[in-house]
Amino acid sequence: MDDRSGGASALLGMDGFVVLSTTETDHQLWLLVETTTAVVGCAACGVRAVGQGRREVQDRDLPIGGRPVRLMWRKRRWLRRDRDCPTKSFTEERALVEGCLTRRAARELCRLMGEEGQSVASVARSFGVGWHGAWAAV
Repeated sequence: MDDRSGGASALLGMDGFVVLSTTETDHQLWLLVETTTAVVGCAACGVRAVGQGRREVQDRDLPIGGRPVRLMWRKRRWLRRDRDCPTKSFTEERALVEGCLTRRAARELCRLMGEEGQSVASVARSFGVGWHGAWAAV
Protein backbone atom coordinates (compact mmCIF):
# COMPACT_ATOMS: atom_id res chain seq x y z
CA MET A 1 0.00 0.00 0.00
CA ASP A 2 2.52 2.57 1.16
CA ASP A 3 6.20 2.73 0.26
CA ARG A 4 8.77 4.21 2.73
CA SER A 5 6.10 6.36 4.29
CA GLY A 6 7.29 8.81 6.90
CA GLY A 7 3.76 8.75 8.33
CA ALA A 8 3.81 4.98 8.69
CA SER A 9 7.26 5.14 10.30
CA ALA A 10 5.97 7.75 12.75
CA LEU A 11 2.97 5.51 13.48
CA LEU A 12 5.35 2.64 14.24
CA GLY A 13 7.22 4.89 16.71
CA MET A 14 10.29 2.68 16.98
CA ASP A 15 13.55 4.62 16.72
CA GLY A 16 15.99 3.20 14.22
CA PHE A 17 13.33 1.47 12.11
CA VAL A 18 11.69 2.58 8.87
CA VAL A 19 8.46 1.19 7.41
CA LEU A 20 9.00 0.00 3.84
CA SER A 21 5.41 -1.04 3.12
CA THR A 22 2.08 -1.78 4.76
CA THR A 23 -0.49 -4.37 3.77
CA GLU A 24 -3.78 -5.44 5.32
CA THR A 25 -4.79 -9.08 4.99
CA ASP A 26 -6.92 -11.47 7.02
CA HIS A 27 -7.98 -8.70 9.41
CA GLN A 28 -4.41 -7.89 10.40
CA LEU A 29 -1.89 -5.26 9.42
CA TRP A 30 1.50 -6.32 8.03
CA LEU A 31 4.37 -3.84 8.28
CA LEU A 32 7.59 -4.53 6.39
CA VAL A 33 10.33 -2.80 8.38
CA GLU A 34 14.09 -2.56 8.44
CA THR A 35 16.68 -0.73 10.48
CA THR A 36 18.30 2.48 9.32
CA THR A 37 21.79 1.76 10.69
CA ALA A 38 24.37 1.81 7.91
CA VAL A 39 27.62 1.27 9.82
CA VAL A 40 28.15 -1.39 12.49
CA GLY A 41 31.26 -2.51 14.30
CA CYS A 42 31.91 -6.07 15.36
CA ALA A 43 31.06 -6.65 19.03
CA ALA A 44 34.19 -8.78 19.49
CA CYS A 45 36.84 -6.56 17.89
CA GLY A 46 35.13 -3.26 17.02
CA VAL A 47 36.17 -3.32 13.36
CA ARG A 48 33.56 -2.24 10.81
CA ALA A 49 31.46 -5.11 9.48
CA VAL A 50 30.28 -5.49 5.88
CA GLY A 51 26.58 -5.95 5.06
CA GLN A 52 25.80 -9.44 3.77
CA GLY A 53 22.11 -9.28 2.87
CA ARG A 54 18.98 -9.51 4.97
CA ARG A 55 16.55 -12.16 6.16
CA GLU A 56 12.99 -11.61 7.26
CA VAL A 57 11.75 -12.48 10.73
CA GLN A 58 8.24 -11.99 12.08
CA ASP A 59 7.39 -10.23 15.32
CA ARG A 60 4.11 -9.04 16.82
CA ASP A 61 3.56 -5.43 17.85
CA LEU A 62 0.77 -3.38 19.42
CA PRO A 63 -2.58 -3.65 17.64
CA ILE A 64 -3.50 -0.67 15.44
CA GLY A 65 -7.14 0.25 14.97
CA GLY A 66 -8.26 -2.96 16.64
CA ARG A 67 -6.25 -5.10 14.23
CA PRO A 68 -3.28 -7.30 15.20
CA VAL A 69 0.03 -6.07 13.76
CA ARG A 70 2.69 -8.36 12.36
CA LEU A 71 6.12 -6.84 11.78
CA MET A 72 8.16 -8.41 9.01
CA TRP A 73 11.63 -7.27 10.07
CA ARG A 74 14.26 -7.40 7.33
CA LYS A 75 17.16 -8.15 9.67
CA ARG A 76 20.58 -7.28 8.33
CA ARG A 77 23.32 -9.89 8.40
CA TRP A 78 26.86 -8.64 8.87
CA LEU A 79 30.08 -10.32 7.77
CA ARG A 80 33.57 -9.98 9.27
CA ARG A 81 36.46 -10.65 6.89
CA ASP A 82 39.27 -10.24 9.44
CA ARG A 83 40.88 -13.65 9.99
CA ASP A 84 42.08 -12.63 13.46
CA CYS A 85 38.54 -12.04 14.73
CA PRO A 86 36.62 -15.09 16.04
CA THR A 87 33.31 -13.56 14.90
CA LYS A 88 32.78 -14.37 11.23
CA SER A 89 29.18 -13.18 10.87
CA PHE A 90 26.31 -11.92 13.01
CA THR A 91 22.78 -10.61 12.61
CA GLU A 92 21.57 -7.33 14.00
CA GLU A 93 19.64 -7.26 17.25
CA ARG A 94 17.47 -4.54 18.76
CA ALA A 95 16.44 -4.14 22.40
CA LEU A 96 12.97 -3.17 21.12
CA VAL A 97 12.28 -6.74 20.01
CA GLU A 98 12.43 -9.76 22.28
CA GLY A 99 11.31 -13.17 21.16
CA CYS A 100 8.24 -12.97 18.95
CA LEU A 101 6.92 -9.70 20.47
CA THR A 102 8.15 -6.16 20.61
CA ARG A 103 8.89 -5.18 24.20
CA ARG A 104 6.15 -2.58 24.17
CA ALA A 105 3.65 -5.20 22.98
CA ALA A 106 4.74 -7.56 25.76
CA ARG A 107 4.36 -4.77 28.36
CA GLU A 108 0.89 -3.87 27.11
CA LEU A 109 -0.14 -7.51 27.03
CA CYS A 110 0.91 -7.86 30.69
CA ARG A 111 -0.88 -4.62 31.63
CA LEU A 112 -4.13 -5.72 30.03
CA MET A 113 -4.06 -9.08 31.81
CA GLY A 114 -2.81 -7.73 35.15
CA GLU A 115 -4.23 -4.24 35.71
CA GLU A 116 -7.27 -4.55 33.45
CA GLY A 117 -8.06 -8.14 34.40
CA GLN A 118 -8.68 -9.26 30.83
CA SER A 119 -8.42 -12.95 30.10
CA VAL A 120 -5.30 -14.40 28.54
CA ALA A 121 -7.36 -15.72 25.61
CA SER A 122 -8.97 -12.37 24.77
CA VAL A 123 -5.68 -10.46 24.97
CA ALA A 124 -3.91 -13.12 22.93
CA ARG A 125 -6.60 -12.87 20.26
CA SER A 126 -6.33 -9.06 20.04
CA PHE A 127 -2.55 -9.31 19.57
CA GLY A 128 -2.80 -12.17 17.10
CA VAL A 129 -0.81 -14.61 19.23
CA GLY A 130 -1.69 -17.91 20.83
CA TRP A 131 -2.58 -18.40 24.49
CA HIS A 132 0.92 -19.73 25.27
CA GLY A 133 2.57 -16.80 23.48
CA ALA A 134 0.57 -14.31 25.52
CA TRP A 135 1.25 -16.12 28.77
CA ALA A 136 5.00 -16.31 27.96
CA ALA A 137 5.09 -12.49 27.96
CA VAL A 138 4.06 -12.53 31.61
